[in-house]
Amino acid sequence: MLNENDATLYRHRIGTVTETIRITDAPVRMALWDGNGKQWKSLTGAAARFSTNTVCFNGRDLCVVNPNYLNSVRQQNAPAMAGRDLVKVHFGPDGRIDATCYDQGCEVKLP
Repeated sequence: MLNENDATLYRHRIGTVTETIRITDAPVRMALWDGNGKQWKSLTGAAARFSTNTVCFNGRDLCVVNPNYLNSVRQQNAPAMAGRDLVKVHFGPDGRIDATCYDQGCEVKLP
């Protein structure tokens, strides 16, 4: 984890590859560093399962175990996260969160 200006960078080494996720707080946005294009690419979604300390980005394109980040999410949002295990967010074209669901609510199909 590295704080950089108004963002927090999370670096994950998977074999010989390092993936970097940038999270900004105001407004909440997440992006993945594209080393080939040398630019940040907005994510389409993210999901966290607290019971396994797992965070996945863009479906299951990139999944990592990150208990430090998830513990900080729980502590900063204690009332909202009480009793919750799964949270998913969807990002719109501008990179901002446009939908959030929790636990069984993530299975609901809206018309």
